[in-house]
Amino acid sequence: MDSVMSSYSDSEDYVRFESVEHGKSVLAGIQNLREMQQLFDVTLVAGGREFPAHRVVLASCSDYFRAMFTDGLRECSESRISLIGLTASGMEHLINFAYNSTINIDGDNVFDVLSGATHVQILPVIKACENYLIRHLALDNSISAANVAELYSLKNLQHHVLNFMCRNWAAFSVDGDFYELTPQFLIMLLSCGYPVNCKEIDIFVSVLKWFSYSPSGRVSHMTSILRCIIFDNISWGEFSSVANSKEWVELLNTCPVLFDSVPTLSKLSRYKQLEEDTIINVTNYSPAIKSSVSVTRIEVRQSFIPTIVCKVPGLINSRGFHSAIIVAGGFSKESGMTNNVLFLDSCTGSLKHLTKIPHIDQINFGVAVYQNQLFVVGGCFNDHMQEIAHPFGFCYSPVSDKWISIAPMLQERCRFLLCASDDRIYAIGGDPCASDMNAEDVAPCEVYSPKVNKWKSVSPLPGNRSQLAGTSLGRCVLVSGGILECEEKVFHDFYQYDPRTDVWEKRANMLTPRTDHSMFVWEEQVYVIGGWHLDPVTKRRIMATTIDCYSFATDSWEEVASLNTVRTYGTYTLNRDSIYAIGGWSDGDLAQKCYTIDTFNLRFRTWVQGHEQKTALWEHSSCSLYLPKIVSSYK
Repeated sequence: MDSVMSSYSDSEDYVRFESVEHGKSVLAGIQNLREMQQLFDVTLVAGGREFPAHRVVLASCSDYFRAMFTDGLRECSESRISLIGLTASGMEHLINFAYNSTINIDGDNVFDVLSGATHVQILPVIKACENYLIRHLALDNSISAANVAELYSLKNLQHHVLNFMCRNWAAFSVDGDFYELTPQFLIMLLSCGYPVNCKEIDIFVSVLKWFSYSPSGRVSHMTSILRCIIFDNISWGEFSSVANSKEWVELLNTCPVLFDSVPTLSKLSRYKQLEEDTIINVTNYSPAIKSSVSVTRIEVRQSFIPTIVCKVPGLINSRGFHSAIIVAGGFSKESGMTNNVLFLDSCTGSLKHLTKIPHIDQINFGVAVYQNQLFVVGGCFNDHMQEIAHPFGFCYSPVSDKWISIAPMLQERCRFLLCASDDRIYAIGGDPCASDMNAEDVAPCEVYSPKVNKWKSVSPLPGNRSQLAGTSLGRCVLVSGGILECEEKVFHDFYQYDPRTDVWEKRANMLTPRTDHSMFVWEEQVYVIGGWHLDPVTKRRIMATTIDCYSFATDSWEEVASLNTVRTYGTYTLNRDSIYAIGGWSDGDLAQKCYTIDTFNLRFRTWVQGHEQKTALWEHSSCSLYLPKIVSSYK
């Protein structure tokens, strides 16, 4: 039934009528003309079959036919047109789509339909065929899908095929079709940047077997292919397991200059030599001139043992991943309180959406990374202007891009420390306990075991507090500062917890009391940055402006640098050898938001101002996490 929409103007009286069913009516009318075989003005011939049609219908949905019928080509005056290269089946489906806007695509006709739609440029059908092939990717059709993607320049399909092959490498690489891959496609596959589901040594072995399938025709490509192998992800033990294989020996015999062309392979192959100490000088001498005993002195040069630097806990292989800054929750001017999780795009320097915490919008939750999974636990939300803390937790996997719920904490917490250490995750201090004037003067602690999905209590931290900072070193947990708001007391103490003894050991106090600050371990030293304390007289906030460093050797702190910008409600996160300063208010001024993400290089102790973000954030959380390099692959 038609719908009527009316509007009136102050200057003239009129009614504007719009039939929302008009498009469907026209389409139905054209379909009826076709069924009645009326007003046909062209006949298309494909695969020996004739298809009567209306030029206006074909031209309205196809750039190919529009150009054919309107650009003065000879087909403008021809009533019968042969289409070379199109099958009758494909043409029938395309003409049906032109008249009724629907098409049935299945495994039997998808290639005919795609070929025809590409030929006559019916873009919606091309997209539909591409989506069908993506949804039906499997080991037995992935290579044919890759060939189709290349033939018809379907970039989206190509990316999905490469992603599928990489994520199923263990099974794909033993399939017979794998050995038929062209060198060019194998290089593209190894260079595409998608994660794999196997170790790097497995990729190396599969490449060697691919080479052995046709050595003479592939030897000239092996240097380029082996440069795509991340040999830093392969240990000497793994490499030695294949060093005597017939495939490796065959490759060395046919390509003796391989080591000169692939330096990382050369380094790995010499690992055992570098591992052994080398005798560089042997001399005989007598310590006393008259002694009859001859002593041999041997000078030994100790080896430099290379380390494998690309191992990431929780990842079977770091191929296809990169370390990224993660920003979770907080406030922004545009959206208020948010549960969005963002990541810092290293290419553009901009924050982009990654996922969303599966909980009602909240703040002051704990964030920790364990086995390259993001844990978000506790926090608080508003209910009729009342702050409600909760114990619930969630775990996000960047590999699957999925969240799961974990067991709730033993008690509700917000403004607390969540810290991963060894194979456990600790929850320390926080509100509402820290705001209870009748509570004991200790910060309750509990520990979570991801293996059994359970929490249990451990020894409390001396001094009831919230907004404390902490990190881990080996099995131990390090904690500093915090505030007991009911007494307006900011702490400057520093503790080390040993889970083997369940004891908190006090170490040297920080140089300045701090709360709402951050702590990191870098090269066996502890750094604290940010935060504030209270003036003892006025009780006004005084921002901590220094970066201080703790040495275990001397049990002492020293100031090593200063902040480039003082940030209130901002966060600081360690990634590799730099600290990232994110969000907050400049110098505590609500009107002066910090839009840049600045970095402090710990090695050179210098600040660099970063890219200005579109949105200012505050009271958020941040950490670093290994993400797939092509995050959009699963979005």
